[in-house]
This record gives sequence, structure tokens and C-alpha cells, in this order.
Amino acid sequence: MRKIITYKTEERIINFDEKSIKYTLLFKNVRNLTCRFKNYENKLYVIAPINYSYRKIEKFLTDHQRAILNWVEKSEQKKIELTRDFVDGEKYLLLGQEYLLKINKVDKKQEEGICFDSNYIILKTTKEDKEYKRKILEKYYKNIAQRIISEEFQKLKNKYSGKIPYSSEYSLNIRKMKAKWGLNNSRTKTITIGFHLIFSKIEDIDYVIIHELCHCAVRNHGKLFYSYQEMLCPDYKERKQDLNKNIHPFICQIEMLGSLI
Repeated sequence: MRKIITYKTEERIINFDEKSIKYTLLFKNVRNLTCRFKNYENKLYVIAPINYSYRKIEKFLTDHQRAILNWVEKSEQKKIELTRDFVDGEKYLLLGQEYLLKINKVDKKQEEGICFDSNYIILKTTKEDKEYKRKILEKYYKNIAQRIISEEFQKLKNKYSGKIPYSSEYSLNIRKMKAKWGLNNSRTKTITIGFHLIFSKIEDIDYVIIHELCHCAVRNHGKLFYSYQEMLCPDYKERKQDLNKNIHPFICQIEMLGSLI
């Protein structure tokens, strides 16, 4: 299989009537000109063969103007949805379940923090300041992500260490990731899991951890890799589909909470 290599990257703008669209142009060793919308990055990518002319690229984009403008319109609407005022009734995700925010003003003698009641996530705060309330939520999500993802990782690593070669040698890192769910670094023997998985179902978290553990034995995504994955996570296709379907709500939560982990 031929390895796809990026030879040059440019940030460019194309004008459609009164609308200016930014896009990232990648010159690669490919045969066809294509464009991709990456919703989790909120960016438009154009992949062009090496030495493809800018005139042909702009004609291609003009021919697909309607689709591009539709995507931009939806993207701008999503930016509006990202707005959080940390007031009663806003929706927040945790482990695949949606909760309504409820603000509970407490005096300075009472403890601030987060608790749950049925379908409500209750934020106890001494201040009405928006940034102050955000930090309380941020701290809670950070702590619970570290605890739950770490527990799932250790449980699955112990369970499958005898079935996945070298997996017992790997440690865990949890951090903010937008473009990936997880990452396996064979050089540092580290598996990195995206903080934002705390918004998804526990089964989906397990799928990502198992996927990265399988890379301890097999680096690529060939038949051997998928034989490991299917053996350890038979419903991996369903889990992957579930993550992709719910990716926008997860990204909303990441943007809302700022630079976590």
C-alpha cells in the first residue's frame, strides 16, 4: 500500500460573493482533488495532488460552492450552541447521559461543588460570576475524568495483558484532544486518552482504550489488528459509530469548559 505523504500545507481563502471562506490546502501524493469538512476541528480541508494549479483548485471549490456554504452555515450555528452562561436549564453531558444544570446559591459557610439529583447537575456556588461557576464545573469534570478513565484503563489492561502482547508495559496519560479519541506511543510506552471521552458512554470509553491497547501488539490497522479488536470488543463498529454520531455534543462540552487537563 502506498504511503500518503503531505508535501506542503497552506492556509488560504476563497471568496464566494460576499462570503470569505478559510481553508487548509494540503498537497499530497494523491490522484484526485478532494475536500473534507472536519466538524470536530470546525475546519475545511482541501487535499490536492502535487503541483496541482491554484486555478484548478479554486474552480473545484467554486463548483462545490453550495455544499461548502451549507457546511459553513451549520458550523456557524454550532458556534452559537457553544455559548454557555452557566444558568439554570443548560444541558451538560456526563457518561453519555444529558443533565440539566441547576444553580444552587450557598453561603460562604457551605461547601461549593457539584452534586446530582435525578436528571439535574447541581452547581453549588457562593458567587454568581460566570467564570467562577465555569471553574467549579471544570474542576469536577477534570477530577471525574481522571478517576473513571484511569479505573477503566487499569481494569482493561489487567484483563487483557495476557492476550495483548506488550500491553502491560504501557502507562496512561489523559489530556485534552480534539482530533483523536486516543493515541498509542510505542516509543514512550504511553497510551493517551482524550479527556472528552468522559462525556460519552462507559462502553465507548472502553472501546477506545481497547483500540489503543491493541496497538501495543500491532501498529497498523491491518487484518491482525482488527482480529484483536473484534476478539476483545465484538461490538467495536457500533461503539465507533456511537462516538462519531455524538461528536458534536462532546466538542460543545470541551469548548464550554476551556483548556482542561
